[in-house]
Amino acid sequence: MIFQSRESPLIGRRCVLGLARSDPILRTQGNKALAETGADPLTHIGNVRPSGVVPILMRGPRLVAFLLDFTGKQVQSCAFAFSLVGLLIATRFTDLPWMTRYDWMFVFCVAIQLLMVRLNLESWKDAAVVCEFHILGTAMEVYKVAQGSWSYPEAASLTIAGVPFFAGFMYGSVASYMCLAWKKLNLRAIRWPGTTPALVIAALIYLQFYAPIWRLEARLLMMAGVFAVFWRSRVHFDCAGSRWQMPMPAAFALIGTMIYAAENIGTAVGAWQYPNQVGGWTWVHPTKLLSWTLLMTVSLIVVAEYKRRLRSLAATGRAARSLASLIRPTRAKG
Repeated sequence: MIFQSRESPLIGRRCVLGLARSDPILRTQGNKALAETGADPLTHIGNVRPSGVVPILMRGPRLVAFLLDFTGKQVQSCAFAFSLVGLLIATRFTDLPWMTRYDWMFVFCVAIQLLMVRLNLESWKDAAVVCEFHILGTAMEVYKVAQGSWSYPEAASLTIAGVPFFAGFMYGSVASYMCLAWKKLNLRAIRWPGTTPALVIAALIYLQFYAPIWRLEARLLMMAGVFAVFWRSRVHFDCAGSRWQMPMPAAFALIGTMIYAAENIGTAVGAWQYPNQVGGWTWVHPTKLLSWTLLMTVSLIVVAEYKRRLRSLAATGRAARSLASLIRPTRAKG
């Protein structure tokens, strides 16, 4: 993938993997400009462009440093997801007392969430986002299981319409990843299409999972819609002491690919299964990669808008306190 910066005077220079590095001085100037407008350089979403980027071709020690730092931050951001996958594997080969495997998974997932808040990896507000994804994911699971898209082969007491309670946490782990990555990588969305277009495309993607359409063309049509809305958008992140950026659709696809890999692990250890896996495990069909990329798009939109909303509320609160301090009557000196 080739990335060309429209803001850089070095237009036409190439960069591998769609990454470009922002000059620290120019980035500082850009953050100051955002501060003057009252926007937060961490969570700002809008059409403010970076003051400049410098394409760079990485190799040797710099490439190793980038990969190590990027991988380390990704691992930290995947704390919930990795714990969930690890428990799915462990419970597959362990006889658990008192409750079924699925019921224990729900208990474990609740414990993980509480532990992450206790360790300050997530805030209670982040946990609320995870809970929201748990509810949305469970609703979709109920519909898909009823349609025969996939099934849960083991027994459980904590279920709703054949869907074990822990299943919603698989979607919640995606939200947890986004919340942690936003902090660890200092993410910022540039050239965001705006709240209305972003939420409309997110709603359409989510609702199409409920549509009785099994054709690949439906997923491809939604992907075309994502590219149409986000083709100018970029995601900025910190790594190896520099500021980097990549096209937003590329971020959707890369994270969707990782979720697809996790799904293959989950089905391999019998956590759930597709109809073609009833007689024995096989790879999840590659078309599911499109579905997970679309789901990742919804996740990032929801978390990004959530971050902007928090920043907006905080700014409103500060303004109200400042105004109150100005109009507060002063005591007359005796």
